[in-house]
Amino acid sequence: FALDADVLAAVAELDAVVALAAALSSLTFALDADVLAAVAELDAVVALAAALSSLTFALDADVLAAVAELDAVVALAAALSSLTFALDADVLAAVALVDAFVALVAALDADVLAAVADAAALVADVDAAAALVLAFVALVAASDADVDAAVALVEALVAAASAAAAELEIAALAAL
Repeated sequence: FALDADVLAAVAELDAVVALAAALSSLTFALDADVLAAVAELDAVVALAAALSSLTFALDADVLAAVAELDAVVALAAALSSLTFALDADVLAAVALVDAFVALVAALDADVLAAVADAAALVADVDAAAALVLAFVALVAASDADVDAAVALVEALVAAASAAAAELEIAALAAL
């Protein structure tokens, strides 16, 4: 029974780990949505900069300088966009790692359940063996009773034979 309690405690701990892994997985999907929103905002900035860049031919030197600054912002936005895609890949890798961990915990949970089933089968085997021992003890006790009865019968036969022999001796002596 102590083994069953230990196994049940281990199963409860594994279930808590699975719940934690599921919570982490949902957190990474929320982070993924935030990264995609940031990429969409940067794409909008790039589109705006491209539209402004097409107007540069009609503008004076000050506007051209401002457009150059916007181009620098676009370059920075592009660099940030590639960084967010790398971050997105890292997040997806982390999600895959968490999923693998959840699968490992589930497999371990199945192994623990199989061990519990094996322990229950072992307990059943021990119970069956104990029942066989008790049946053997009862059989031996019954056999002892049969032996005692046989001994008593033999003793009674010996006593009867002795009594008959004594009567024959008395009859033989009386006949003389």
